[in-house]
Amino acid sequence: HKSVTALARAAGSLDAGAGTREDDGVGPYELTPIMAQLHEETGTLTGPVVKYSQHVVVSVPAGLDAGLLDAALHAVVDHHDALRTRATEPAPGLWHMEVLAPGASAGVPLVAVAEPDGKDDPARAERQAAAARARLDPARAVMIQAVLLAAPPGADTARLVLCAHHLVVDGVSWRVLLPDLEAAYRALADGRAPALDPVGTSYRAWSALLAEQARTQVRGAELAVWQRQLEGPDPLVGTRRADPARDVHGTMRTLRLELGPSATAPLLTEVPAAFHAEINDVLLTGLALAVADWRRRHGRTHHAQTLIELEGHGREQLGDDPDLSRTVGWFTSAFPVRLDVGAVDWSELWAGGPALGTVLKRIKEQLHALPDRGVGFGLLRYLNPHAARVLARHPRPQIGFNYMGRFDAREDRPWQPVGGDGVVGTGAHPGMPLPHLIDVTPATEDRPDGPHLIANWAWAGNAVAEDDVRDLADTWFRALELLGRHAPATGGRTPSDLPLVDLAQEEIEAYEAELADAGSALADVLPITPLQQGMLFHADYDTATADGTDVYTLQIVAEIEGDLDPAALRAAGQAVLDRHPNLRASFRARPAGAPVQLIPARAELPWQEIDLRDLPEPERGAELERITAAERGHRFDLERPPLLRFTLVTHGEGRHRFLWTSHHILVDGWSMPLLVRELFTLGRPGTDGTALPAPVPYRSYLQWLTRQDREAARAAWRAALADLDGPTLLVDAGADRAPVLPESLRLDLPRDLTQALTAWARARGLTLNTVLQGCWALLLGRLTGRQDVVFGAVTSGRPAEVPDVESMIGMFLTTVPVRARLHPGTRLAELLRTIQHQQTALLPHEHLGLADIHKAAGLSGEVFDTVVLFENFPLDAAGPATGSDGPRVVRTEALDARHHPLSMAVFPGDTLTLRFDYAPDLFTGADVDRIAVMVRHLLHTVVDGGDLPLAHIDITGPATLGRPGQPGELGGLLGSWDPGLPEESLGVVERVRAVAARVPDAVAVADGTDSVTYGELVERAGGLSALLTGAGAGLGSVVAMLADPGLPFVTGVLGVLGAGGAYLPLDPAAPAARNASLLADSGARHLLTGRAYAAQARELAGDVTVLVLEDSLHDHALPAA
Repeated sequence: HKSVTALARAAGSLDAGAGTREDDGVGPYELTPIMAQLHEETGTLTGPVVKYSQHVVVSVPAGLDAGLLDAALHAVVDHHDALRTRATEPAPGLWHMEVLAPGASAGVPLVAVAEPDGKDDPARAERQAAAARARLDPARAVMIQAVLLAAPPGADTARLVLCAHHLVVDGVSWRVLLPDLEAAYRALADGRAPALDPVGTSYRAWSALLAEQARTQVRGAELAVWQRQLEGPDPLVGTRRADPARDVHGTMRTLRLELGPSATAPLLTEVPAAFHAEINDVLLTGLALAVADWRRRHGRTHHAQTLIELEGHGREQLGDDPDLSRTVGWFTSAFPVRLDVGAVDWSELWAGGPALGTVLKRIKEQLHALPDRGVGFGLLRYLNPHAARVLARHPRPQIGFNYMGRFDAREDRPWQPVGGDGVVGTGAHPGMPLPHLIDVTPATEDRPDGPHLIANWAWAGNAVAEDDVRDLADTWFRALELLGRHAPATGGRTPSDLPLVDLAQEEIEAYEAELADAGSALADVLPITPLQQGMLFHADYDTATADGTDVYTLQIVAEIEGDLDPAALRAAGQAVLDRHPNLRASFRARPAGAPVQLIPARAELPWQEIDLRDLPEPERGAELERITAAERGHRFDLERPPLLRFTLVTHGEGRHRFLWTSHHILVDGWSMPLLVRELFTLGRPGTDGTALPAPVPYRSYLQWLTRQDREAARAAWRAALADLDGPTLLVDAGADRAPVLPESLRLDLPRDLTQALTAWARARGLTLNTVLQGCWALLLGRLTGRQDVVFGAVTSGRPAEVPDVESMIGMFLTTVPVRARLHPGTRLAELLRTIQHQQTALLPHEHLGLADIHKAAGLSGEVFDTVVLFENFPLDAAGPATGSDGPRVVRTEALDARHHPLSMAVFPGDTLTLRFDYAPDLFTGADVDRIAVMVRHLLHTVVDGGDLPLAHIDITGPATLGRPGQPGELGGLLGSWDPGLPEESLGVVERVRAVAARVPDAVAVADGTDSVTYGELVERAGGLSALLTGAGAGLGSVVAMLADPGLPFVTGVLGVLGAGGAYLPLDPAAPAARNASLLADSGARHLLTGRAYAAQARELAGDVTVLVLEDSLHDHALPAA
């Protein structure tokens, strides 16, 4: 296995195969729904049901040894548990089913031989089937018998009649039994013991699973579905309702009709393909039309609806995904379905008009709306006592339908069934009740001239007239012929084809018409991810930026050297677009309902080639950059796919720039290296699509996303953000601000710092991502003055539960809030562990969109304006060389952007790289340079003393001294920090003193009402430091500060730090209880305040000494309140 994920999946699949339910196929078991239905119809095992059976006639090689054949059949019986079922009736009406141990049939002859009688016709086989049926004895576990019809001399083939009680086989079971019988016979003939392929889930275990399912809440909720099917009109198709005492097999009449190849073939191919339907959808549409038209012509009311009982194979994936692929037994499911053809213009319909397609879409949707292909009805009707009482009030439908499948009748093949009409014959006692007044059992036979639809009609001769049945049968065939000729022209998708979205048929048809006008067709409609929804909102809201550029335009710039074949590169790009349907998506906001993405069946790759070689060399560079910027600046219309384009610029001999420009809504950064690799792999000479494995569909991730528990996620985020009292914003972007393309600053950290950070984090069980997030939280806390900060984290959004998610291409990113409470006494390592623990706990809930998170937490407006993202793909994700002698990709660069004003992207490697993307209308380059240096200093602090209390951590220089005076004025946040200040090892006070020594008369702080020079500031702060030291607030002490941003606050901070203490800022506007809690938690013994808040300080202080900042140099202490 190439990855741990793949290995885990493999191990998981082996465990799953073992299952959690004990699967011992031997012992008693409960009646399955289909058995319970038979029990309800017949009542006793001693009556007609004893010989209720199925049989097949098999072509076998002439000269089979009957003894070996008997031994082979015994081996098959020992291998398949259901064939050893003993069905007894210990009390009247009480059926007891038990699987006996292997070997239970030893000594019981299973194979009889019928000598040639000169006639080798179907009648002979039927006579021998009846003889075999007579030897069945469920009470003695004799559930299968065979007759070898010996071939006349000189014949190459013979016939074998196999007859089994219907309690232990169905049509699918024969597909398992016949190959096993052949394998067992061949092994015995070769002198070997038969070794048959293992069986997955036993029939006994399946019975137990059905009983469990019948009692589940999910299955119980289906009761309303089945009530709706049964309730309502069901006009008579005969003279009366069925009577089980009168309408028995002895009164049954039959009719066999055929539809030829020219009419049958379209029903199997063209019509299902055009409507994305199944053969049953087509056949039942015809039958619903036939019954509705017959009732209309016979004056029946409510003729548009037809109630039919369908039979299905019943082998559905329930519970723990049982493996029924080789399990023998009676699995058949029977369930009612009410088919409503709607208001039909019959003249138009019988003329082959579009009404045919409309009805087919309606019937298809009605059928596909039934959960689990109807298996739940039998569970509720026969295994759930409460539901059974409700459903038993309704009679069974008058009409039954069971399509038997498609069979090859062109030639005899050894060990395969022969004959037609569905191959499998049914034997029933004449006194056994008929299940319906009319039964339709069609099958398709492949003959040398093509497929034939065989329709077997059976009806209760005492209740239904033959003329009516023939009328129904002829009308059905007429409807099917019209569907085959005219319906494909009106094909299209229906809501059941698009299960991940909630669309009305009218919406689907509008989308189909739109794509048809564009020369394509609708392949799929998918939901969009929360981040895509945000991008779509901004695309609609931000109709144009200041320079006409969409900030969500993503661009890969690849520099290529060597001889390049543009046609091959273009073909490779088209191949990439063809391989990944979601790259062809367009996006729609809907008037009602969630936005969707439309996937066209085909999209042409936008491609242009530009040759700059005719320009003078000095002009090429400027033109090349102009083209690159213009391509990125050209907005995409999100409703017109594809949302990507390729440009190849040749700007010298063997020198090319390749531009891959796309909208970020399509793909994330993780996808881009995968796409580049695909592109250049497919672009190699002589390479076609087979050079790459089939892509893992993005759709599977969206399926996973729709299954997530959104309520649990909302509850988790509500708890995580509880009591958050405000946003963490560095700037006031303004609601009407037009977004602009970001500018970037890149910071490469030294290798030794990277290694030290990695070692420090690993020793504490932390990730580098957590370390960077913790530093960012500290930075925000100091810049905003908040002790409860929030910022965004952009995560990969690729859940490990989705197989092969790491190789998928698409948009997976999610942005989630990260909250950090910055208590002054908390040590840094403890803060980081808390952040990591919180994010780990919230990891299962990251799928929830940011807007939903805010809503769940009761937050409104912008909660944060900065984000951190940890990019676990290379910053320079160069594609592979296209060949040893071909062109080489020498450099790639990915250009993207984000909506938030400031982001820090972290690129791991031998050296950590930090990229700060910022909105230039809100931040200056100098602002961001200062922030970058602060982050670097914090990272040094981590490795030099990561166990410091937060209050003791310096984020570098006077940038810590201020708090924002006005939103958006970052200069007030950062102070007048000079990059030329002394070494980073100096503390805050020392750095201020160093500046004061150089420029004592320079203004250090201005707060709008007062200003102070560096010299004055050092003098005032020094006096306060002396006062605090004398008052006992020296080294290691925490001093609280209740003051507005301004000169006194800055003086107080420097004074506290100069005394060797740590300061705890308290917001005068915050609730008193919150400030009191922070004060108590910090352990502070002194509280500095301004005159304006002296009274508030006394109420807050308790036994804490209060000092007034303006009076501090005069040593005016206020007594505690």
